[in-house]
Amino acid sequence: MYKRDCIEIANLAMFKGLEYAIKNDAWLYGKAMHIGDKFGYDSIEGITEAILLFMNVPNLGMVKASFVCQMLGFNIACLDSHNLKRL
Repeated sequence: MYKRDCIEIANLAMFKGLEYAIKNDAWLYGKAMHIGDKFGYDSIEGITEAILLFMNVPNLGMVKASFVCQMLGFNIACLDSHNLKRL
C-alpha cells in the first residue's frame, strides 16, 4: 500500500508541471521570445533569463529547462551529467 501511495504522489507531482505548462503555454513562449529578442539567443544574459523562466515550471529543473531553451533556439549546450562535470 505504501509503495502505491508514493507512486501516485510522484505521478501527481509530474502532472503539476504539465498542467502548468499547458495553462501558461502562450505566456511562456511569448516571454521566452521576448527574452531572446531583448538579450539575444547567444548571450549569457538571454540564456540565463530563459533558463530561469522555465525553471519556474513545477518539476522542471535546470537541466530540463536548458533543454527547452535549446529547442526554442537559444545557443546552449545540453547540461547533462557529462557536460556539468567539465565545468
